[in-house]
Amino acid sequence: MKVQNKILIHACCAICSGHPISLLKQMGYEVVVYFYNPNIYPSIEYQKRLEAQRILCKSLDVELIEGEYETD
Repeated sequence: MKVQNKILIHACCAICSGHPISLLKQMGYEVVVYFYNPNIYPSIEYQKRLEAQRILCKSLDVELIEGEYETD
């Protein structure tokens, strides 16, 4: 079994993170995604982006860590 390096990447949307995740996995990394960006407004837009990130991570079989939506 090949030993993989683990890497954490920050993401605020699935569109921008899909290619880097795929590329890093091809390079042998175990990718973990940290979704966080309290600057996204309104909160419904944040939830839509988070749901898209969940779907992407599930389809690419990567772990997703969800940051809190703290706008203050």
